[in-house]
Amino acid sequence: MFKASAVRAFASLIHTFARGHSMFEGLFQPTHLLIVLGIALLVLGPRKIPELGRGIGEGIRGFKSALKTDETSATKDVNAVEK
Repeated sequence: MFKASAVRAFASLIHTFARGHSMFEGLFQPTHLLIVLGIALLVLGPRKIPELGRGIGEGIRGFKSALKTDETSATKDVNAVEK
């Protein structure tokens, strides 16, 4: 029915939650990040990685500028209501 390894993995997961630890504790260790980067390089290829980084950077910059614009317009609205 279930493989023994799947049952052990599930039992380990339950044990982790029972101890009060998060499943993602220690997720961003350097070894893990290198493995993820290696897999991304294999899947996407060396030409797509810079494009992906550029796109993420542009998205973050656009998000920050939108927040600043909304904050500025909200401040103007509050000032207009106070007058």
